Amino acid sequence: MGEGLVSFESVIKSFMVMTVTAFSVVDTFAVAPDIIKGSEMVASVFEVMDRKTEMACDVGKEVGTVRGKIEMRGVRFCYPSRPDIVIFNNFDLRVEAGMSLALIGTSGSGKSSVLSLILRFYDPNFGKVLIDGMSSTNCIDIFYEE
Repeated sequence: MGEGLVSFESVIKSFMVMTVTAFSVVDTFAVAPDIIKGSEMVASVFEVMDRKTEMACDVGKEVGTVRGKIEMRGVRFCYPSRPDIVIFNNFDLRVEAGMSLALIGTSGSGKSSVLSLILRFYDPNFGKVLIDGMSSTNCIDIFYEE
């Protein structure tokens, strides 16, 4: 071919490269909302991880099998994110050693909240959560009063 002229093969190759590149760019814009949602979710996870606890002592002790009773006495509880909504007010629960307990109820009735308090994901605003018999001498007494 002469100077300044391009072969048909080169034109087709260039066209194909530009077409594939254009589709890739369009596909990237199509997933942009998902990428934004993902980054917002990651930010919320880091926010929870960076949150400082209100517990006086943040040093835990690994506990083996609980062999004793679990008791909740006069528990008042509101989630920190919704302090105006009372989940439990003067709630009592007692589970003796060796017993099984089934918590049943409609969605939002507090089943997960009971477990969250026992596992100390949250502390009660008022009342006691007692876990007795983790070893022959230990008794954890989580007590908060207004």
